[in-house]
Amino acid sequence: RFDLRHQSQRFISAAKHADLVSHEAIVGDVLVTEMGWPPGDACVVPAGWPPSIIKADIIRARVNPSKMAPAYLDHVLNSHWGQQQIVRISPGTTRPRMTLRDFEQLLLAVPPLNEQQRAVQQADNIRARKADARRRLELLDALKAAALATSTSES
Repeated sequence: RFDLRHQSQRFISAAKHADLVSHEAIVGDVLVTEMGWPPGDACVVPAGWPPSIIKADIIRARVNPSKMAPAYLDHVLNSHWGQQQIVRISPGTTRPRMTLRDFEQLLLAVPPLNEQQRAVQQADNIRARKADARRRLELLDALKAAALATSTSES
């Protein structure tokens, strides 16, 4: 999953920012990778994020929040179904790339906003449970390694 916190940051002057304002990402925008495996990893610009300019290989989707919840688009694009759709339209075998034109051709189901919000709550709950399960598995792996290290050092 695309995570803004792990992206490279470069600082530009206020004047340069003004020149590039048409490429600005604001809170609630959905940012989507054009390249990588898989292409189409998405994330929502979170509340409190500073003014930012997106790079050339990032697609910015600015949705009408009265029709689509940004978090819903994020979950759909990051879902197995969404990733299949993106891979299907992304040419290239070693470095697949989705263009803005390709992205604009995606056909997505857009249920009523209240259903989107319910789906987002369920998906967030599942995502949190999966993260917790991963943490527990890492702890079990560490306990296993410690047990094996202890048993081999006693021999």
